[in-house]
Amino acid sequence: MHVKELNPELWPDLEKLFSSSTEECNSCWCMNHRLKPEAVVTGEKAKNQLKELVLNNQAFGVIAFDNAKPVGWCGFDRRADLFGHDCTYPFEYKDKNIIWSIHCFYVKPDYRGKGISKLLIKESMKILEKYNAKEVEAYPTLPENLIENREQVENFSGNYQTFIKNGFELKEKINNFYSRLVKKLNY
Repeated sequence: MHVKELNPELWPDLEKLFSSSTEECNSCWCMNHRLKPEAVVTGEKAKNQLKELVLNNQAFGVIAFDNAKPVGWCGFDRRADLFGHDCTYPFEYKDKNIIWSIHCFYVKPDYRGKGISKLLIKESMKILEKYNAKEVEAYPTLPENLIENREQVENFSGNYQTFIKNGFELKEKINNFYSRLVKKLNY
């Protein structure tokens, strides 16, 4: 298993990964957090928007591979570029440009439970240091014992315990379903 940072040459791999899972990913193509709610698109429109961002080096993330087969994704961006987060997670910031958010996870079903999420987070942290991120946020679902209605929880924000094991700390409980975890980067 190995991980590569997203770049324009990897668009076919990301497209292959998401195309094989569009029903499971709600055809969002990792665009929901990037757009204001009134601008959210799905399906082919979302795919084309993400493709444009990737080809112009304006989307960030890492792809996990099993040999040459793409099997996992972790998307992250500057908090300032995630317009959808302003509505969903309306926190006050001094400078959104130095804070980054891990906003999307996807691991193919056959590869879940094999440590790929942990690997994706670890590699993401290395890349975020390169971009001078001072703080990284994530919004995973709360552990099961803290959730009142499990059926309403989406799973594309990552696993709470995996983030905690990677040095993230609980900043706050957003609601009965989601948490805000933060990791300060010291380098």
